[in-house]
Amino acid sequence: MGGKGAQPQNSQMVQFEKEQAAKAERKEAERKARLESGMAQIDEIFRGKPIMGKKAAKLDLTGITGPGPAVDASGAASAGLPTPSNFKRQWAPEGYSGGDAPQQIGDTGWQIYSGTEKGGGPAYLAYDPTGALRGVGASFEQATQGLQGTEYMKEYSTGEYDPATDPFGAKFKDPYKKSLTGLHMENLNKTYNDALEEAMFAHSRAGTRGSTAFTDSLTDIGGSKYEDFKDPTTGKVERRETPYGQYGAGRAAVTSDVDAAMGKLSDQISSAQDAAEAQLYMTEDPEKAANAARVAANQIPAVPQYNTLGDMFKPLVIGATGFYQGYQGQNDFNRAFNPKSSLDPGSGKITR
Repeated sequence: MGGKGAQPQNSQMVQFEKEQAAKAERKEAERKARLESGMAQIDEIFRGKPIMGKKAAKLDLTGITGPGPAVDASGAASAGLPTPSNFKRQWAPEGYSGGDAPQQIGDTGWQIYSGTEKGGGPAYLAYDPTGALRGVGASFEQATQGLQGTEYMKEYSTGEYDPATDPFGAKFKDPYKKSLTGLHMENLNKTYNDALEEAMFAHSRAGTRGSTAFTDSLTDIGGSKYEDFKDPTTGKVERRETPYGQYGAGRAAVTSDVDAAMGKLSDQISSAQDAAEAQLYMTEDPEKAANAARVAANQIPAVPQYNTLGDMFKPLVIGATGFYQGYQGQNDFNRAFNPKSSLDPGSGKITR
């Protein structure tokens, strides 16, 4: 007798455990969906829209005991699926009216929509990813009954992103790099022209224009020359600019600095995205994380904050350790440009 009397209690315990397991499963599914939604929003903010593909699949309802998290209404509308505003008018069969927002059926891409049937009772309607109504019932189980193994085309992310929609892709970085390079080149060319003028003036004062020292000075200052290069494979001859001397070193410094700046810009973008993703996993709030990501993305400057490379171009400044650094010290410099001692009145020291 005692054994028989314990059976109802055991059944209740088993049922309770099943309900708890189902509750935990739904809770984890909702958490996963929140994280996936947040990651999708953050990726779009920093990387653009994902390139989607479709593949044949069979509906697998194993372990899915009820509706999942609500589907974003704007996302449902863009996919051609029902939303609370258009459910009754466009989607519900005769005798049904709309209710709550559509909910996900696992990660299948299918949706379950809860509404009301004509008699006032609950109604659940199951839609496939194309928006086709596939099942109706008074419960989730009834609406999805017989759908296990149904073939359909499942949409999935290829893991790649559309370059045309990338907020920080070529459309952002190319103008940034061009602007920064232009600012550096403007500074370099001005410094270069000033140095040539100073050299000309110094040699004129010293009376050494046309001398070997004059030629050596101009060579040391440098500039650009054009040379023919023959492609060993095609045999095609191409005329290329070849910077040389200290001007060539300056050009190399510009390239190096711009490359470093672009690297820092990429690091800044990556750090902002990493911070947004960290907040998402900490709060599990996709909207809050996405808003933080938008704020961080808007703070990334589209126009470079230019800092002159003046310190890098100290050799371009006129003087014994400047463009005439080939001369060993001030005395060698003075001897080259003036036979008098630099201590004598009327020496060839450059003054203006």
